Amino acid sequence: MKSLALFTALTAIGVSLSVYACTNDDPGLSFNPGSGGSTSTTTTTSVGSTGTGSTTSTSSGTAKGGTTGINTGGNVDPDASCGTGDQPAELTPVYMVFMYDKSGSMGDDTNNTPPGWQNLATRWTPMKEGMIDFFTNSGTIGIQASLEFFPAPGDKNTTCHADYKTPTVLMTSLETPASLIAALDAAKPGGGTPTLPAVMGGLAYAKQLMTNKPGAKAVLVLVTDGEPAIYNSATGQTETDCAPTGSTLTNTIGDIVTVVNAAYRGTPQIPTYVIGIGEAQGDMSAIASAGGTQYIQLDATQPPETTRKRLTDTLRSIRTTQFECSMPIPNSAEFRKDMVNVSFKHTDGTIDRLGKSANCAAPGWYFDNESNPSKIMLCPATCSSIQSDLTGRLQVVLGCPTIIL
Repeated sequence: MKSLALFTALTAIGVSLSVYACTNDDPGLSFNPGSGGSTSTTTTTSVGSTGTGSTTSTSSGTAKGGTTGINTGGNVDPDASCGTGDQPAELTPVYMVFMYDKSGSMGDDTNNTPPGWQNLATRWTPMKEGMIDFFTNSGTIGIQASLEFFPAPGDKNTTCHADYKTPTVLMTSLETPASLIAALDAAKPGGGTPTLPAVMGGLAYAKQLMTNKPGAKAVLVLVTDGEPAIYNSATGQTETDCAPTGSTLTNTIGDIVTVVNAAYRGTPQIPTYVIGIGEAQGDMSAIASAGGTQYIQLDATQPPETTRKRLTDTLRSIRTTQFECSMPIPNSAEFRKDMVNVSFKHTDGTIDRLGKSANCAAPGWYFDNESNPSKIMLCPATCSSIQSDLTGRLQVVLGCPTIIL
């Protein structure tokens, strides 16, 4: 499930993942799953100077709204002494790998005649400012981004064989975007458009990230103002023999489509987004389609503020689409899939108990794979319901029978 609400509520609020065992410390706070509940038995074993004994009790509870369901014996207060301690929650990481075109046509105003382009005001500046707006907006906390520019400086050989798989700014949290902003401020447009080696490098980096962090998601975001092209001023020709060392592919849309589609259909899967600025984009939309997305065209004839805002909105949309309402299964020896509960503790101290809802017919959660779970997935309604409480805390409670909605 994908939802902007989870991103807003969970990543922006400093969510913590709390893992607790189930005891009888506070009978005043209990899970009540709603209708269809049944009684449950709780056994407490005590050890004292006169020996060891056990007591068994059976109880039922009434959920908010008057429906009856399971009462786990009042044993699931997240703040009770049964708690084993808070652990920082790590929501499923989403890595945005940016490949950013700084070719001359983006705004090389070194002179007033060709090969200089007077596009700083309509392309380079509003696009840079739109990127900075995205990187610095508080709504992006929890998302990570890397940034690499193309072309690399130098002659054709250097430009085409550059190490684009090692970005200028390595993957970093947008909670601390200073390095991303500094790189944008330092970059100056100039040179050709070696799109093939840039895309191949970005995809290699994305795959490396996902290999190092199983379960993570990565997307390639190509920001460019034109088709791939390396112009040879000596011959007056556009040359296509621009590829990483050892590759027989060419710097053409057709071969880029092949590379992008393989990444999208591969394991791990890597989608590719293409954001174009300018008037002559040719068949660049084919690259986005091959990467499982839709091509996004920005109109450089619009006012710069319009371009800036539309780019920021587009990046936020990509973030929202790719962000997953999930948390990894707690790394705890106490984990049993039938003894997991989820709650949300509001800033005012009230606690919402979230039941397991396989079809999300009601606010709640479910496992990504019932037989072999690796993630706790939050239903869309759950994400939406907690988004207004930016300092609340999502918690996972282990050791008590799972509430089933």
